[in-house]
Amino acid sequence: MNIKVDKNTTKEFYRIDHYEAKTPKNGYVYIKAIVNGKPVDAVTYFPDGWKGINWGTPKVKMNISNQEQNGDHWETVINISSDQFVRLCHLQLKKQAELTRDMPLPEIWFMDNYFDITKGQSKQVKVISTNKLKLKDIQLGHWLTQWE
Repeated sequence: MNIKVDKNTTKEFYRIDHYEAKTPKNGYVYIKAIVNGKPVDAVTYFPDGWKGINWGTPKVKMNISNQEQNGDHWETVINISSDQFVRLCHLQLKKQAELTRDMPLPEIWFMDNYFDITKGQSKQVKVISTNKLKLKDIQLGHWLTQWE
């Protein structure tokens, strides 16, 4: 199927009726798309809403796949994967008290940092910081973790 959509517009090209989708109660539909040969961010649709879903506790893995100093800042790419669906996955800097006492709290920016991740999928988050990060400096959060 080849569909043209002008910039900054939307176009409906296919519709699935709620009952036609046949998702189980509190299920979800995960939509992947490829545009111009490149995958775009997936969309998760919850026909019955998502707050009532009995989420299991995921086993999420993180690792640093790339880290480079670029002028006065560091660029770090962190890979994230999970054994099951994770809602509102995100990274954050651990509290300053949990970092080494002599390490100043770095200025830090997380790129594309709130997302859903499905079983077997991996996601990369780029982190820009004034100090070189270690994986132990980063904390992963999601729908089931404590939010500040």
